Amino acid sequence: MIYQAALPIPAQTDFMDRLGLAFTMPRGTITRLSILFPSGCAGLAHIRIMHNEYQVWPSTPGQSFIGDGNYMVFDETYTLPDAWNYIRVEGWNEDDSYQHTINLWLAEEPAEQSWTWGAASEGLAAELGGS
Repeated sequence: MIYQAALPIPAQTDFMDRLGLAFTMPRGTITRLSILFPSGCAGLAHIRIMHNEYQVWPSTPGQSFIGDGNYMVFDETYTLPDAWNYIRVEGWNEDDSYQHTINLWLAEEPAEQSWTWGAASEGLAAELGGS
């Protein structure tokens, strides 16, 4: 499954007033993180990715991703342990004149389920006397 977000960050958005977008993701493993900083950001637009209240990317707490016309791709094996996990992308912008929109993609491999819809429907049919 691939999750996508575009986070528009207005000019002069301070860290203390940072904006965010949230995903609710099922149990599984995040296998890839991709970030696109459009040209013109000049290292002034920042993002970080949180799992619940903990910073996951970049791995160094208190740091952020910045860029200017670059596409970053990280292969990962980050496990989402709960049935539903709260992932938040936070951004702020030190540019005093321009809004910047940062794009992000998360690829997730869902956890293996102990049942499938096919097996569940076959079991229900058997219970109802069908085949």
